[in-house]
Amino acid sequence: MLRMSKAVRGAVVVASAAALTLSGFTAASAATPAETTPAETTSATAGLTAPQVRVMASFDIGQMQQPDNIVLESGGSVVVSLLWAGQVARVFPDGTVDVLASFDGGTAAGMVRGADGYLYVLHRSGNDPNGLYRIVPGNSTPQLYAALPDVTVPNGLAVDGDVFYLTDSSSGVVWKVEDGTATEWLSSPVLAPATPEGFGANGLHIKDNALWVAQAEAGLLTRVPMQQDGSAGTLEIKATGLTGIDDWVFTGNGDEILAAINRQNKVVVVHPDGTNTTFVDGINSPTSVALKGNKVYISSADLVNELDPKLLVAKWSPQP
Repeated sequence: MLRMSKAVRGAVVVASAAALTLSGFTAASAATPAETTPAETTSATAGLTAPQVRVMASFDIGQMQQPDNIVLESGGSVVVSLLWAGQVARVFPDGTVDVLASFDGGTAAGMVRGADGYLYVLHRSGNDPNGLYRIVPGNSTPQLYAALPDVTVPNGLAVDGDVFYLTDSSSGVVWKVEDGTATEWLSSPVLAPATPEGFGANGLHIKDNALWVAQAEAGLLTRVPMQQDGSAGTLEIKATGLTGIDDWVFTGNGDEILAAINRQNKVVVVHPDGTNTTFVDGINSPTSVALKGNKVYISSADLVNELDPKLLVAKWSPQP
């Protein structure tokens, strides 16, 4: 999640360029690097042809069903968290949408499948307390796993065995949840937003004993080593020029990632050297991506216009 919906109570709407329709998908040039980052990078020309993009499912904007996070399943189904609807839903290969669980108001944001096989999702606001919740098959009411009373905007979520890590986008803090208890794992000014309305730490993933964290407002991708004692090591910046980065995924090609750039309505490839190229643009508020084989799943939340949220599938061809 990054931008607040214009219909959300008291939320700040981040201005954006006019939304582009599905027919506008292109592989455009990459984003311009941020001007005030400690390590500037240059963005290369994409060098990609526009990927084949299709709509896997459309969601009901009347229910505020705007997709945020994606969890892939065997058999071709996809589970999505529906941000402002506060729902978790399964999308079948034929596009059918089945709501699995619903919160009593509030949001459903970062989501992963735990080592126990259950889905876990972050929630805030509404009549349910802020927390990390477990989705139990056959039960439409999410079960509280860990209360997060000190986390204002629980957003990105990652899992390492039985341990969860999550971001608070309002404070730049990364929290660790173990055995149902949340503790502060890392607090860094690099991850914090510059203003109370800003979004700082966002999507995060684990690779090679390190936690990689996106910073939306400053457009950064960072890496934090996970020490042998479980504590956080020294944060380093791996890429800049990614203003509006939301959730993302490793591609399997070293440290290369695919990232949803929410504010710029596009998905980019961030190369191991920190440069980035546009994979596809013209997406209305992409919030997350997931990769399986030659398919990239993209949540198009349409957070600004609130007209036509979708789950998209694009063809992926690994780059050398």
